[in-house]
Amino acid sequence: MPSAVWTGKNWIDENEIEYPPIGPDSIKKCPRRVGIVPSSRATFHCADAELLKTLSFECIIVDESHNARRQNLGPGRDTEKPDPNNLLAYLYEMSPRTKSMLLATATPVQLRPVEAWDLLDILSRGSEAVLGGMWSNWRRAADGLALVMGDEPPPKDDLEMWQWIRTSMPPRSEHRDFEILRRSLEMPDDQPSANGTDWDRLKAPDKTRVRQMFPRFLSQHNPFIRHIVRRSRKYLEETKDPATGEP
Repeated sequence: MPSAVWTGKNWIDENEIEYPPIGPDSIKKCPRRVGIVPSSRATFHCADAELLKTLSFECIIVDESHNARRQNLGPGRDTEKPDPNNLLAYLYEMSPRTKSMLLATATPVQLRPVEAWDLLDILSRGSEAVLGGMWSNWRRAADGLALVMGDEPPPKDDLEMWQWIRTSMPPRSEHRDFEILRRSLEMPDDQPSANGTDWDRLKAPDKTRVRQMFPRFLSQHNPFIRHIVRRSRKYLEETKDPATGEP
């Protein structure tokens, strides 16, 4: 796909044609629909990267996204509010400005599992469908991680189970259970969260369904499973694209 690379002063396209610089505003004049910008521009608070915050995007892809991380990383600190490094803080601001975002990394967890939560937190700044609404249980990193990793037993209280499921609730296509719950509550797929009081609107069979499905929800439909796409190096190198026959 035709693209252009930002040098810090001007753009160079795929034919190595250089476009005359017009100052920092040049970064807003990409000659191609796909522009490649070094993440170091954001890391070092460069003026050109700051200008990108004034634009809207169809898609932002961040390579080596594990470099966006909290600085207060360590045992016993998962409950703290993230103290973001420059790149993480920058992506917090960019996430709401793009229709879609892909965070690419071979090592989403380098030291602690909360690093994976931090990447989901970036995505959630632009979509409630990732970690749910403002008061979602999934927005408490330590609690969510303890539950999906089995460090804490699953709740047995009906309302507590509902709190974990209702925001964000997976779309109908993920399982018949979600199709039935959404139909009962008249929730379209573009509505990521049900209300806490919607539990009282559910009929007895639906409440039984929630109780029965909860263990599978934790293991197969939690935000980490739903929003992290895992591909091994072997898979990427050996699996053929049916359209091209290439890896």
